[in-house]
Amino acid sequence: MNIWHASAAVERKLTDDLRIVFDTGVDTNTDREANKELVFLITGLIYSPSPNLDLDVGYKIESTDTLRANALLTGITLRR
Repeated sequence: MNIWHASAAVERKLTDDLRIVFDTGVDTNTDREANKELVFLITGLIYSPSPNLDLDVGYKIESTDTLRANALLTGITLRR
């Protein structure tokens, strides 16, 4: 089985410290019984209180013909 991922994202600056992001794409469905790949949409906000720190929160919707999953996402990015 080959596993692959394809996506495209756009980002828009709302303020100097805040950005909104939209990411959509498709992933390999690892369920061998499934006939469809997993399609997803993620939307989120990235807050950058300093040049070396990003705090983010997002929401992901993933679906096929028989499955629909939702997830709340959070993250921290530290740069040196």
